[in-house]
Amino acid sequence: MKLHQAFASICDLSPSAIADLEAIFICQSGEKGISLLSIAQQNKVIWIETGLLRAYAYYDGYDTTTWFVASQELLYTNPAETGHELSYSHVEFLEKTIYWTCDWDALQHLYTKHPDLNTAGQTWVEWLLRRYSNMLYLLRVLTPIERLEYFEQHHPKVYLSAPLKYVASFLGIAPETLSRLRRKRLERAKARKS
Repeated sequence: MKLHQAFASICDLSPSAIADLEAIFICQSGEKGISLLSIAQQNKVIWIETGLLRAYAYYDGYDTTTWFVASQELLYTNPAETGHELSYSHVEFLEKTIYWTCDWDALQHLYTKHPDLNTAGQTWVEWLLRRYSNMLYLLRVLTPIERLEYFEQHHPKVYLSAPLKYVASFLGIAPETLSRLRRKRLERAKARKS
């Protein structure tokens, strides 16, 4: 699915809204393992056509995965607003990725110009907010095994494609703990089959 089709799948878009949308987004590709600090330090909207990336923070010598974005999903990047210098927002491609970017301000201008596009954007942002809210709950309330099970159930492509050290980082679990939890789950599954 192409960018304008993704927006149009949410609501009908006028031909002029589609044309304006296509004019502000730039299609690019990224190779597995490449990090893009420059794009993450700007107010950007990134839509993933195909592929997988992770957003991460690098602080005090530690790399922490903050989000995963898979095909047909959006990511909003913004510079850290913490009041001090910090390498907060990075983006890394976890597989070959085709993505589209535009400046946040340019998209806001189109929202003002095209109410139909604004409706699509609002729906997308509401979906992202629900997803963020679910992940915040997951990280703050659930046990490590419950976090893993939730993540595996709700984000199977990421679970199967992303390196486990990044999944562990995202879930707030040490990589060793994640390996132990996965091993225990496999052992229980084998015991049930016996």
